[in-house]
Amino acid sequence: MIMSHASSTFLTLLFCLGLSLFADAEANDSRSRQVHSPPFLIIADRAVRQTSIESVTNILHHYRKQVKEEWGWTPHGEVFVHIFSETWHYCQETGQPWEFGGIYQDQRLYLQSPELLEKRGRLKEIIVHEYIHLLIDQETSGNCPLWLNEGLAVFISEHRGDLAPPDLLMTPTCLDSLFIREPESGEIVSSSDLKQAYLSAQYYAAQLVQRYGIQNVRKILSNLGKDIEFDASFQHFLGQSVEEFINSCQKRP
Repeated sequence: MIMSHASSTFLTLLFCLGLSLFADAEANDSRSRQVHSPPFLIIADRAVRQTSIESVTNILHHYRKQVKEEWGWTPHGEVFVHIFSETWHYCQETGQPWEFGGIYQDQRLYLQSPELLEKRGRLKEIIVHEYIHLLIDQETSGNCPLWLNEGLAVFISEHRGDLAPPDLLMTPTCLDSLFIREPESGEIVSSSDLKQAYLSAQYYAAQLVQRYGIQNVRKILSNLGKDIEFDASFQHFLGQSVEEFINSCQKRP
């Protein structure tokens, strides 16, 4: 076949581009490895130790079993878990500040170095917290109010029986504004405010579950997954409005 010089040059460029893309794919593959432990697919940086991968996998399976037994909650489909060896890589990939040792976003769990999190004494706490976020996200199709999402994640992951109301019980509106995570915005939330926010959200979630049971709470979450309005579902299943519930929580015993 006779080919013009222009056609030959064009095909050469395409070939080089293909080689470049192939090389990039191989480079990406060489930087990570996969461990399949159904329903979890672990994607870890090459520098992450095998013992750390095994530790994360064991924690995931332990809490998957525990949450299933205690709350009747299991994930749908495969669960992707990304483990990073370096904090800067985690921040770059997730867009989150280093203070967040782990994050659930884009239907995946992302974890900083397990060794680093273990040194901080937060590895198990972060894994189960983000795992609960995944379950809530699947149940609600991403429509859960932030205050309830965070509250349930903290309450279920740190379940310690009856909880006393925090000294400062924030409103859900205030909580939602604090839980919106937009690192690019430059907005700074003090650690004390964030701590009070999580305590408030946890208390609301604890009151919901203890008064009405997790199954009724999950019915509300399920309706959110069907795009049914939150306040209407709350009223239907619990017999009171969200506002009435919040007001009852804010009344000191």
